[in-house]
Amino acid sequence: MDSNLAAYVTDIAPRKKQVEWNQKGIHRVLKKWSRTHSEWYEVVTSEDSGAGAAVGYNIYPNQQGKYGYDTGHHFTPNLDPQFIEREDSEELCVWFYNAWMREIVGIISEEQERSLFSPKEFATLLAHRSPYQSEQRAADALAVTVGTYRGKVGRVKEKIEIAEATLAIDSAVDLDRDKWTDVSYSAALSVIDRVSEDRLPIETVQRISMSGMTLDDFPVDELIRNE
Repeated sequence: MDSNLAAYVTDIAPRKKQVEWNQKGIHRVLKKWSRTHSEWYEVVTSEDSGAGAAVGYNIYPNQQGKYGYDTGHHFTPNLDPQFIEREDSEELCVWFYNAWMREIVGIISEEQERSLFSPKEFATLLAHRSPYQSEQRAADALAVTVGTYRGKVGRVKEKIEIAEATLAIDSAVDLDRDKWTDVSYSAALSVIDRVSEDRLPIETVQRISMSGMTLDDFPVDELIRNE
């Protein structure tokens, strides 16, 4: 995933996800600086250094797209070196910002690469879920037509369905040893006939002993055995 797409993804992600990516990025920078820039590491981790207020970022677009919405999103630094009382505070802030942005792009890319989605499909998922992204706004942000965006949404939904089906298969066979063969299941044919295929009972009451009562006299839910 390139930096521009990562900037758009960051901009539209739920706030909790934004904070997670930001903090993961900072954590990775600090871990690396503890080995490679020990002096700066000591400065930025000091409680009274002001480093937390000195380095930030904004996300801005380059221009407007076909439908009149923002496109070409990119990270821009929001630096205030005066919070760090050092001669090299400006250099420190620039280095930290650049390292932080590289880590954020890398973290988002890692999440995308672990999924079934291409970079643009990953962005499409967030845009489609967002209550603030219309089709036109998302299409401009991704530099595609609305028709192409709708096609990407369709592929995203299809991949989610495939993933859910795969997980369902895995869950169905992830059983304790004794459940592979030692449990008996049976269901009355008349009950199976009364439910849809996605609601098969697996096990039901076989017969009703009361005089004159049949399985058909009872609601299906009362006949299905709950494990």
